[in-house]
Order: sequence, then structure tokens, then C-alpha cells
Amino acid sequence: MPMQIDENGTCHAVIATQWLLAKFVTDITGNVILSGLYLYVLGQAFRAGFSASLYDELRHEGFIATFLIIVSSTTTAVIVLLDLVPNNAVYVYGIDTLINATLINRMLCRHRNNGSQTRSANDRQRLDSIDE
Repeated sequence: MPMQIDENGTCHAVIATQWLLAKFVTDITGNVILSGLYLYVLGQAFRAGFSASLYDELRHEGFIATFLIIVSSTTTAVIVLLDLVPNNAVYVYGIDTLINATLINRMLCRHRNNGSQTRSANDRQRLDSIDE
């Protein structure tokens, strides 16, 4: 990655526009595929006996997380492609990565800490039968 030094002696990474477009397309494609797989697996679990309320909660949360991650990736791409923060594309993409990781981590930890993982005996039995 080529580096430039400005008049203040600060180094800046220079990234080609083609790479930025390729990263954007890759990010959006990956987000859409992973979100589709999440919803597919969730649908399979529902058909296998997942409780309707848990299914609705996970589906709703999945849509929200997907929407926010796609908005974050798109906003990042627009900022970088329009060069709104000149010579700082690496840092803007770093912030996008932090936002996406925070959204995913928040979604995972919320279920772990709030007791929503508590299930009835029937739900546990159904999940055990799915694993077999």
C-alpha cells in the first residue's frame, strides 16, 4: 500500500478507487449472503419445532442487525469513494469494522446475559432431537 507524507510530515495510506469499489461489493455481497443464511437456518429451526416467540424475536433482531450493518458498510463506502475524509480510508474502514463487530457482539451478548436462553423442557427436548 503506497504511503504519502503531507506537508506536516504525517503519513497517509493511498488506496486505489478500484480496490475501494471491490471492497464495497465484497462487503455487501457477504452481508447479504450471511443474512440470507441466517434467515434460512432460522426458518429451518422454526419448522423443526422452535417456539414461535423465540423465532419472532430472533428474526426481528436479525433484520435489524442486517439493516444496520448494510447501512454502515454503504455509508463507509460513500465516505471513502467521495473522499470526504481525504487520505484516511484505512481509518474509516476500521471504524466500519468496529461498528459491525459491536452490533454482532451486542446481539450475541444480549441473549447470553438477559436470560432469554432459558427454555422450557419441551424446547430443550426439541433442540436435543435436532442435534442428533
